[in-house]
Amino acid sequence: MNEILEYIRKCLDLGLSEQDIKAQLKQAGWDENLISQAWTETQRTLMPRVRSSELGPLEILNPSADPAAVPEGEEMPAPPSLWSRVKLFIFIGAAIIILGGGGYLAYAQYANNPDRIWPQTASNARAIKSGHVKIQANYSDPLPPDLTNQTSGLGTTLAGLGDLALSASAEGDFQTSSSPTLDYSLTSTGTIQLGSIKLSIDGESRKIANNVYYKLNNNILGYFLSNANANTAKADWVKLDLASPNLNNPLAKLSQAQIQQILDAFTKVTLVKPGKLLGSEKIDNQDAWHYQASLDKTQLSLYVDEVNKIIGIALESRLDVKSLVDKLDMRKVEVWIGKSDHEIHQIIVESNFPSVYGAIAAAQKSAFPKARDAKRISDVRQMQTALELFFNANGRYPIAIDGLPDPNDGNPTKFSSIMAVIPHAPIPADGNCGTTDNYYSYTQLNNGTSYSIDFCLGQDLSNASLKAGRVETTPEDIRNLGSPVGNSTQTAYSLTDIPFSATLTLKINFSNLNKSVKIEEPQGAVDYNQTSKTNTSSMTSTGQPIFYAPSGQLVSEFPKELILDQNAVISQSYIITENKITQYTTIFTSGLTPAQVLDQYKAYSQKNNWQQTNETDSPELKGLSEQKGTEYLSIVIVPKNQGSEATVTISK
Repeated sequence: MNEILEYIRKCLDLGLSEQDIKAQLKQAGWDENLISQAWTETQRTLMPRVRSSELGPLEILNPSADPAAVPEGEEMPAPPSLWSRVKLFIFIGAAIIILGGGGYLAYAQYANNPDRIWPQTASNARAIKSGHVKIQANYSDPLPPDLTNQTSGLGTTLAGLGDLALSASAEGDFQTSSSPTLDYSLTSTGTIQLGSIKLSIDGESRKIANNVYYKLNNNILGYFLSNANANTAKADWVKLDLASPNLNNPLAKLSQAQIQQILDAFTKVTLVKPGKLLGSEKIDNQDAWHYQASLDKTQLSLYVDEVNKIIGIALESRLDVKSLVDKLDMRKVEVWIGKSDHEIHQIIVESNFPSVYGAIAAAQKSAFPKARDAKRISDVRQMQTALELFFNANGRYPIAIDGLPDPNDGNPTKFSSIMAVIPHAPIPADGNCGTTDNYYSYTQLNNGTSYSIDFCLGQDLSNASLKAGRVETTPEDIRNLGSPVGNSTQTAYSLTDIPFSATLTLKINFSNLNKSVKIEEPQGAVDYNQTSKTNTSSMTSTGQPIFYAPSGQLVSEFPKELILDQNAVISQSYIITENKITQYTTIFTSGLTPAQVLDQYKAYSQKNNWQQTNETDSPELKGLSEQKGTEYLSIVIVPKNQGSEATVTISK
């Protein structure tokens, strides 16, 4: 309005008429009503300042003065432009948008910056006390060609079954516990598929402090636990004490100080590195940032090494963690973090994983070298026996031909009559043994008064009496000669030999974090350790469970009078039932010598009318086998430290 008023005043001073002024304003785009209001306002404000005597009659009566009548030297002012005002508003609006939008973008970049969010999220994660969790895991393992192509043995069986697929899901609540691990209440389902064979399993479990509760119905552990005794067989739930030495729980062997050190070490590492922001999504009605991440393999290796140090595992006994970690290919690591609470709400991981089939193949490859080494030892011993028989018959050892005893040598007894077929070393060579090392090499020594047989072992013998490499056997001794000459790519089987050819996908969803949860002991749960003196810890080759007594105790059915040494220390006591025969076995250590323990059992057998069927009496081993009716008693005694160790088995 002020612009129009100023324009009208200038035009009036130049003598322009109302009609011309309004026409110029209309042409400039001003609204007609606004022009009229401005004209009226101008007349109102000018009237007191203008005297009628100063105006000529024509100036008042003729409102249509010609614009050309503008005095010479004066220019008619241009009407104020509406566009100029519009441009001003546009500029101001653009500035607001740019500044506001830029500020928002700057804030957004700051708000969701991983370098700011992740440390806070990691701190929040370590402070979680309770919550609800959903877990979905899938594992797929294709049958490898080296097993598929086998025409006999295990490979044929597996090839007929096909690929292996495992899936499992679990859901429930968790909360911090007085024990090293969280308390939880979970329901779970699982599926195992091997080719066309599919098995589904349901389960329910709870953990409170050091006790774990398993629902026996549809739970795979229920088969073993419910068959332990009549009490558990009738129960819906069974309780296991994780602190029991019979469960061999590794955490139970750690001190509280060690556990705290492990937890502290975990807080000092960052196993997952933040990546780029992938977007914004809702997870369980929570607005969340969706990030790409990656596993820091160096940090993981360092953490595992630190845990090994805390636990006290000797350096030479530790796994090659770095080699295993380097095999991991984390194809996908994605994390969803809440915008408002900075808590982890979802994690998805996809990675390669150790192959079950690959482990079988690697174990088979490892078993073959061991079997070949065993054959080498057996062959050489057979040759030694034949050589001694030849010596007894001929007064000397045979001459050598092509690195083996001459089959036609001997008078009156030829070597071929003692050993018709001289064995040859199995192939291929193993370990670092070359082709030449792998041959059996026989040499007659000292004009037939001695001999040597050289061969090569691919691996150390289990009793450590011989190391891998070249070995020499003589009538008096067997010893290592030194390193093999040749080269071979075969090595002993280890965990790092397992191919990571399987795929594991894992999805974990967290909700209701740090909200109150209630985890209760199930009603009617049977205490497994109290109702049974035995505990399932392994199975026989035919799938029958072996029930062990708690450490230092006897299984309830084992006759106490069979422990003749009152100072004996029980190492192990267990029951096996197979083919309708039940064996009760107890192993104990004694301060008595093996001979003294043997004499005790001889006297016991005579007194109790046991009929002796066999006796072994050597410095390394002493034993008795006895029978009474349908019962059989076996005692095996070996030296141990300054005393002995006895294994007593009674079968019914």
